[in-house]
Amino acid sequence: MNKFISSSLFMKILSVIFAVFIWFVALNSENPLNIKSVTVSLDQKNSYALAEKNLGLYKTVIPQYITVTIHGRDEALKNVTGSDFEAAIDFSGIEKSGVYNLSVVVENNNDGIYINDISQKLVKVTVEEIIKKTFEVGLKKEGTLKENYFITNAFLSPDIIEVEGLKPDIDEINSVVAPLHYENLSENISTLINCHFYDRDGNEITKQSGKFSVSANVDIAREVPVIPVVTGKPQKYYFVESQKVTPAKVLVQGSSAVLNELDRVNISPVSIEGANDNINVPVALNLPEGVSIYDPDQEITLSIILKKLTEADYHISKERITIIFTESKYKYEIKNSEITIKLLGVEENKELSREQIIPSVNVKGLGPGVHELPVKILVPQGIFVDGEYFVTVEILGNTDNAGPEDNGTTFIPR
Repeated sequence: MNKFISSSLFMKILSVIFAVFIWFVALNSENPLNIKSVTVSLDQKNSYALAEKNLGLYKTVIPQYITVTIHGRDEALKNVTGSDFEAAIDFSGIEKSGVYNLSVVVENNNDGIYINDISQKLVKVTVEEIIKKTFEVGLKKEGTLKENYFITNAFLSPDIIEVEGLKPDIDEINSVVAPLHYENLSENISTLINCHFYDRDGNEITKQSGKFSVSANVDIAREVPVIPVVTGKPQKYYFVESQKVTPAKVLVQGSSAVLNELDRVNISPVSIEGANDNINVPVALNLPEGVSIYDPDQEITLSIILKKLTEADYHISKERITIIFTESKYKYEIKNSEITIKLLGVEENKELSREQIIPSVNVKGLGPGVHELPVKILVPQGIFVDGEYFVTVEILGNTDNAGPEDNGTTFIPR
């Protein structure tokens, strides 16, 4: 009896196994197992946590996608895509700077689909501290100015910037420069320019370009000569030997339209009427409307040197005095034996020759009698006759009809 039951149970188990085998054979022939690769987007979980801890990724490339190899029945595989899986790395465990290997975790919620392998199981990341550092920005002026123009003031606003970034990037910065380019500049400018960053070797750090800009401001002034303006005459026997303004040139500022037409400035007039001593006085500038001196505290002075003419007495005998426009019917005689004249401007220790002093009297139209006549005295340039001088001339009838004829020329007796 037991033998029969045992034999029957065995046959039943065998039949089930055989049936399952037949089912697998049939299943594999109609819906076999297979392998498939799908591309899955790689997410970065809790990446914001780095910024909250003042950390950031440095020189790290994280792949956007990974390849996941899966297997399952053809019927299940044919509708599976990469969007049916979730792959991610998680930054939440990073607390400080360093190098980390983050595991790639793939979630599979697909029935009948199994993961064989993934193309990248670890992602290597470098994490650095985020720091802030201030830098002074230098203004680099490049260009030319119009002739006689000068830069009086140049500044940046702001001239200090705060740069935030990963510590290796910030530590690389050695200097920050704002380059200002101009050509034939003759007016004030204010413009926005980008900052350029350089390392210790003078190489530009291009990855920082365009991140910061500052306002560059340049003030321009024109240099013009100062012209003295003097009115009046000094005291008698005095003359202006020299005059000058100190400084001879000044910087003025104003609109470019006015400055471009301004080639000089005058001082307010200074009178020397009746002066007999040197003059050294502060003066004001006579500036056009809209123009001002660059340095309002600059003192401008006018210096005038007055010199007195040297005096000398000069004796002229009557024989040297020429009588002009005579008539032959008369005889002419100068009654003065000599006259003494005062000359101004004669150099000391220098005598004048006879040919340099030419005195004459004019008797044109005069008849017989005694006449008090002015003496006209010709002297060299730079010498002056002080005062008026007269001689007495007697005119008599010429009974012997002797004497020079009136021919319109000047007779100079020797």
